[in-house]
Amino acid sequence: MRAVILLALGGMFSWTAFAASETMTAPANTESSKMQVEEAAPTQKSLLGLKKFEEDKRITDLELKAQGGSLSRVSMKASLGFSGPPVNELSDPNRPNPDNRPGDNRTVLSGSVGLRYRIDKDQALNASIGVLGYRPYQAVIGENPERPRNSKNYDISDPGIGYDLQYLVLGVQSRSSISYSTVTNDYYEQRGQIATTNLAQHMKWVVAQSRVTLGIQVSANYFSFSRDYQEKVGNGKKVPGDGNVSKYMFNLIPSAEYKI
Repeated sequence: MRAVILLALGGMFSWTAFAASETMTAPANTESSKMQVEEAAPTQKSLLGLKKFEEDKRITDLELKAQGGSLSRVSMKASLGFSGPPVNELSDPNRPNPDNRPGDNRTVLSGSVGLRYRIDKDQALNASIGVLGYRPYQAVIGENPERPRNSKNYDISDPGIGYDLQYLVLGVQSRSSISYSTVTNDYYEQRGQIATTNLAQHMKWVVAQSRVTLGIQVSANYFSFSRDYQEKVGNGKKVPGDGNVSKYMFNLIPSAEYKI
């Protein structure tokens, strides 16, 4: 046992001495070394042997960097989420719906997986697909609550493709994206929706080199129908038809962050 330990230590010391000798024999011309590193960077490889791009140092916001994904030419991205019941009624099989929105309001466990192709360090193409499982808690304990008519306990979640670009403009870290996905939700399919086009803009601004970051996220959706969008007239004004399913949707989400 002692011989094995001494042999291991001897190997460590030999490696250290080798590393030191390599350091001492490094080229004295630092400019030449720097040029060699810069030339080697674009050909950096990932674990799968694919090209790996350099990180964009202009983008420092953690959320935007996470959305940017892997630096490898090809990568995969996965997500898992749960939209549950009110916190004071955790056994409720339905989600809260205070503004009475149309749609399937059952609690849902959602997951998605996507393939991402990076064009360069700023731009990428992606394709994704997801799966939804409704009322997961009730399924685990063996309950089978009544479900909406013509609906399943699982669903494919809107497969689609997209393009995104990250950049810095006037000191504001930004991300623009466009995506197109097919509609697979039973409720919306039955009302004629077939696809969704989404435009989104994320912006983050670090206040005076401080720990505070102000942000805003703006997105717009256009829903395509298999037929003309139906409207009906009520109380002297136009009221959306198609079960109150929208043709357009606009979101504006401000944010504030403090880095600990």
